[in-house]
Amino acid sequence: MLIKRPIQIHPTILPAVVGLFMLVFLFSQLPRSKIQHPPALNVGAGPSNILYDVFNETLGFEKIFVISLPSRTDRRDGMTLAAAMSNIEIVFIDGVKGDEVPNKAIPKFKNRVKDGEIGSWRAQMNAIQQLKEQLYDFARSSNALTQPLLNSDPPKSADPTYPIPPDAKTIPADISFNSLPSTALPLHSPYGDKWGLLWIGHMGMNVPTPSSPSPEKIPRGRIVRTSDNTVPQIQHLESFYNDFAERFGYENHTRLVHHATKAIGSAGYAVTQATARKLLYAVALDEVNEGLDHMLSEYCEGRKGGWKHADCLTTNPALFNRHRSAGWMGADGDIQSDYETDFRETAQTDNVRWSTRLNMEVLLEGGTEFVDQWPDELLESDTL
Repeated sequence: MLIKRPIQIHPTILPAVVGLFMLVFLFSQLPRSKIQHPPALNVGAGPSNILYDVFNETLGFEKIFVISLPSRTDRRDGMTLAAAMSNIEIVFIDGVKGDEVPNKAIPKFKNRVKDGEIGSWRAQMNAIQQLKEQLYDFARSSNALTQPLLNSDPPKSADPTYPIPPDAKTIPADISFNSLPSTALPLHSPYGDKWGLLWIGHMGMNVPTPSSPSPEKIPRGRIVRTSDNTVPQIQHLESFYNDFAERFGYENHTRLVHHATKAIGSAGYAVTQATARKLLYAVALDEVNEGLDHMLSEYCEGRKGGWKHADCLTTNPALFNRHRSAGWMGADGDIQSDYETDFRETAQTDNVRWSTRLNMEVLLEGGTEFVDQWPDELLESDTL
C-alpha cells in the first residue's frame, strides 16, 4: 500500500515527470519476495520524513505529465490503466504534430529537423511552460550525491568531484547503495535540494568519465546498487550504450545513479521550476538543430545555455522505459518510424522485468503470479 500524505514542496520548486511515453515500473504490486527493500534511511525513518513523499500518488513531485498525441488513444488508454493499477495520478498534455509547427516558430531556423522531433520538442516545451504556471531508492541516492554530509563544516559532499571536478582525471570510488553516507535532510524535495533535472526515463545513458563531454563540469560520483533483482541480467539490457556494465566491470543486477551525460531518449524526466526557466531559454528559444533528448543532454553537460553546472541526475538502467506492443511495429512511435510492414508477435518493455503493461491481466484479476519477461538464465559462471 502506498503511503499517502500531503507533499512538502517549496513553492518555488514545482517539478514534474514529463514523458512522450512512460511505462510505470511495478514497484507497488510486486510480491515482497521479488523486491529488495532498502535498509533504514540513514537520515532517519518515519512517516514525517520528506523522503517518504516518493510513495505518494505523484511520486513526490507536484504533478506528473504524460505527453501523448490525442489521436493515439491506444497509448492513452494503456497509460491510464497502467497508472491506475500503480496508484499514480497523471495529467495528459496533448502532443504536437511537427508538420503543424511553422518554420517561423522554430528558433534560429536553418535546416529543419524531422517533423516528429519538432513535435516532440514543442510538446515538451509546452509542458515545461505549464510548470511555470502552476521513486524511494533513487531519492536516497540523489541525496547522497548532492546533499552535504551530515554535520560537515564546512559542507562537504560524499562525491569529491561535486559540484565541480577538481581536475580532468579524477574518478572517485563507487559509493555502495548498501552503505550510503549520512547526509543533511533535504528541506524542499525528497530527491534533495540541489538537483535541477532528474532523468529517470531514457533509452541509453553514458556514465561520466574524464573522456565525457565537458569533463570539467560534470561530477563523476556514482551510487552502485548490486543484487537489484528488478534489473535484468546484462544480456537482456537494451540500450544504445548497453556495454556500460561490461566496460565498468559491474555484475548482473546492478543499477547505478549518477550525473547525466550523452543521453538518448526522454521517456521520463523531472525538472524544478528554476530549471524549467533555463530550459525555456536554452532549448525553447535557442537554436533547434536536433532532437530534444540531444539538446537536454547538452544542457546537462553545460554545453547549451552557458551554465557551469546543471545538476542532472539519472539512473542506469532507467526506471521508465518504452513499451512496444504486439502488432505492427510502425505504431511504436510518431517521432521516427523505420518499420513499414514489420510485425511484432510479442509485446515487450525494455529493461523492466515485471512490467505493468505486460501484467495488466494479472493485476486486474488480483493475482500475484507476475510475468517476468527477463527471467534469470543459468550462466556458465554459475556452474563453476
